[in-house]
Amino acid sequence: MIKNYLVLGIFLSFINVEVNAAVIKSIDFESETIGTLPSTSSTDTSKINNINFGDPLIAGDSANKYLEFDPSQGYDQVQVGTYAYEPSVRFSYDMFLADNSVAVLFFDNPTIQRFEFTNGSIKAYNVDPSSRLPGTPVTYSNTYINTFDISSYDLTQWTNFIFDIDYATELVDVYINNTMAFSASIFSQQSGTNSVRFQAYTNQGVYGVDNLLLETNPGALLGSNSVPESTSIYLLASGLLGLFGVARRKV
Repeated sequence: MIKNYLVLGIFLSFINVEVNAAVIKSIDFESETIGTLPSTSSTDTSKINNINFGDPLIAGDSANKYLEFDPSQGYDQVQVGTYAYEPSVRFSYDMFLADNSVAVLFFDNPTIQRFEFTNGSIKAYNVDPSSRLPGTPVTYSNTYINTFDISSYDLTQWTNFIFDIDYATELVDVYINNTMAFSASIFSQQSGTNSVRFQAYTNQGVYGVDNLLLETNPGALLGSNSVPESTSIYLLASGLLGLFGVARRKV
């Protein structure tokens, strides 16, 4: 009986970490039909929320389908997910850019954190690369722009991006192919993100996205670099110490 409780304690310590993370969207487009608009749903986690403008189409082949933005007749925009304010999110996705193309990613707060991708740099609006205490205002203006060099990456090939945004600390960490690209301060009007959007400007080239994964509370995910909650540590430590005691009594 004691051993059962000890094993349960260790199991609960890991469950406590995992249940705090929630998937908002997990989209791979494999169920979609090539050459058509993507399906939309605010409740189905495997569909984007909405097509706001234009006609982004499903492209690729039977082995790999993705969402393509080709705004030759006007600009395209989709909302990936969320309507409620999420205090911390992790957004992971794969993307490629045709030569001389521009891809745009928005996180709405409702202040817009805007990231423009070209094959050589990320231009960030309302993002401050310098140190800043949370709560210290950053001027909300499209003139508040910082450019981050990513020329070491070839975005004409499929490339993975991860954006970790925490509105408690007002920080964004950006990873490219699992390597930290930059960390910066963001301006926060509310306590979280309520919308994530992709956009392509008119005649600004073609790009594609795939394997979209939008999650809340990235710090609670197993395998993350964050510090576990104190209750998780307590349960895990209790279980391990108990097992150590049982082992000693057997000796």
